[in-house]
Amino acid sequence: MVETSEDVVVVSRSHLTNSPRMDVYLDVIHEFLHILQRKQGREIWPRRRIPYVDRHTEIEAYSFSVAEARRLRVPDSYLREYLHVPWLRRAEYLRLLRNVGVASG
Repeated sequence: MVETSEDVVVVSRSHLTNSPRMDVYLDVIHEFLHILQRKQGREIWPRRRIPYVDRHTEIEAYSFSVAEARRLRVPDSYLREYLHVPWLRRAEYLRLLRNVGVASG
């Protein structure tokens, strides 16, 4: 799933048809929050090099998704799997969990 500078969210057909519905939902609201952040004039893709898991806009978007998942009573075990993305090293993954308030289990 990708959100562009033109406020377009692009979702692959494969993600829509093969991923758990909760993952797609959490991804969509995450990307919609980025659109809101940009409309507020915030910098989504910082020029200076800030690690992905430490960017305030990412932490806010993931925290928003985590809060919604918790409202829906999604367990942290599911959130740990949802937040595990292949391009992050283990230390970054653990930092992301800490940054968005999900116990590492």
